[in-house]
Amino acid sequence: MKKIVLFPILNSKIHLYNFDNIRKNNLEIIGIVGKQTFEQLTQKQKYFFDEFVFLDDYPMEPGSTYLIPDIPTFKNTISKLVEEKKNTYGAENIILYHDIETEIEMFDKIIDETGIRGLDSKHGEVFRNKHLMKEVLDSKCIRVPFFGKVDPEILKGDIDNAYVLCRDKFGSCFIIKPVFGVGGEGAFKISNQDEFNTFFEYYQKHSQIEFDIEEFIDGDLYHCDFLVSNGNVKLKYCMKNTCTPLDNIRNRKNRGDILLDIHSKEYKDTLEFAEKALYALNPVNGATHMELFKSKTGEYVFLECANRPAGFFTSNVVERKFGINLYNSHFYLMTDQELDEIVVRENINAGFIAVPIKKKGILKAIDIPKLESIKEVQNLKKIGENLKETTSLNSVLTVLFICNEDKNVFDRDLEYLLDVDISVVEAEA
Repeated sequence: MKKIVLFPILNSKIHLYNFDNIRKNNLEIIGIVGKQTFEQLTQKQKYFFDEFVFLDDYPMEPGSTYLIPDIPTFKNTISKLVEEKKNTYGAENIILYHDIETEIEMFDKIIDETGIRGLDSKHGEVFRNKHLMKEVLDSKCIRVPFFGKVDPEILKGDIDNAYVLCRDKFGSCFIIKPVFGVGGEGAFKISNQDEFNTFFEYYQKHSQIEFDIEEFIDGDLYHCDFLVSNGNVKLKYCMKNTCTPLDNIRNRKNRGDILLDIHSKEYKDTLEFAEKALYALNPVNGATHMELFKSKTGEYVFLECANRPAGFFTSNVVERKFGINLYNSHFYLMTDQELDEIVVRENINAGFIAVPIKKKGILKAIDIPKLESIKEVQNLKKIGENLKETTSLNSVLTVLFICNEDKNVFDRDLEYLLDVDISVVEAEA
């Protein structure tokens, strides 16, 4: 029996698939897409889908290049499609596909109610609820930050006192972030009263959000990613960040995510901890993206995990190093297909640089350095756009994919790119 795949298309992700050689054995793929997003698709991307269902879409925020559909309409459209197809194909032959956290939150109830395949709430909740995630791991003796939930009651009283209560319980520096959230939106590193006041200003506008609070871990940040099939890890790798996403966004530092030497002790030790955490979370088929710290004392500490492929140019890194496309592989694992052959290329040094907005104003030009290691560029802002600082990954201006077989050249180019400012900005009139 043919399987039906309901495939939501978000323009921030679709370009990360390799449509030159993606397989869809005995699958009928229905793309659910915004009308503006559809106009941006290439012919190869459109050809992959057997049918399209169209929605209205709009920029995530004024001037943003990211287009999103109206969420209630999005959910209702998918629910109607499920009911329509279920009568013909049966619930067991319909797969609701996802490749981003926000889709998990929208889709798990549809999956629970209809019995179709996908990430249901039983498995999905632990991968999107950052508080529950840490509770599960803590119960299984996996080191997590000391954590709790922000009590709304303490924010109704004296704010100076609220800060003192948090500081006394979680340490002189702590993190507050949404229990459900993506992209760093609403996350705050707090080490003094002024920073707590900044969080409180945000909270007053978003008091409906549930916030977590946890100790700040001072150390190196890694992300470890896995491809999982029926409980077995088929691919694992580890990348090291040159700074945290919060430093990248708030302190306007260029952030490098660099693939570790797969034969190094650092690589093996980091993945050993990450793999224990992964199995403690009971992973499902597909890609899993995990972040963790190694503290100044050498202790590994879990940060968070998502059931999706890593973003930006991680897919390019994986393709150069292991010979497979990360997003294609996630699709294969969710639709019962075999992975492509994994071929490790020993001499590949690879990673990416996320360059944030460094100055507010009108973007006049993006000046990309002419370096041997830069292989691909993704500009997330348009010339003429009014650049504004935000508290999320929307603050990233450009992402550079870097790769070189010569380690000396790679390291030289990486060092240069971590300090460079590539934007030409004119002050807003």
